[in-house]
Amino acid sequence: MLKLASYRSRLFDTAAGGRKSRRSAALWAGLTAGLPMAMALMVWTRFTAGSAWVFPNLVSALWLGDGAAGRRLGGPTLLGLATHLIASGAVGLGSIPFLRDLPVRRKIATATVLGLAAYPLVFGFVLPWAHPLMLQETSVPPMAFAHALFGLVLGGVYVRLRRSVR
Repeated sequence: MLKLASYRSRLFDTAAGGRKSRRSAALWAGLTAGLPMAMALMVWTRFTAGSAWVFPNLVSALWLGDGAAGRRLGGPTLLGLATHLIASGAVGLGSIPFLRDLPVRRKIATATVLGLAAYPLVFGFVLPWAHPLMLQETSVPPMAFAHALFGLVLGGVYVRLRRSVR
């Protein structure tokens, strides 16, 4: 229990000068960036598939099977949103080595490029074997836009939390 408390304090603590630690800033930036990304895709599916719940339900089908990928709000919707946010936080943490020593504008630009780069990597290598239904049910323009939006927000929030002056 003590080890967990120590890890938690290091993850969410602030560094000298009131700045968030790199890990904390990256985690919160990833979680924050996952929200507008999910919202953009939910708006897209509202107008193209008739329900905003299609996107989170499609994500939950990764765990629950293809039957969960429906149009109704329910448990699968919450599981899909939780899965998306956990993955967003993980991507935020994974962005640290790419963002750590860059000037502010380059951090935001690099994060946007990382968001765009994540799309073909995940959809080209991970989802074909992990979740083929996601490949069938999504189209490139909204997914590319949502991933670019994720990267842009990730970079902006990370910079803001780190209070970079470079």
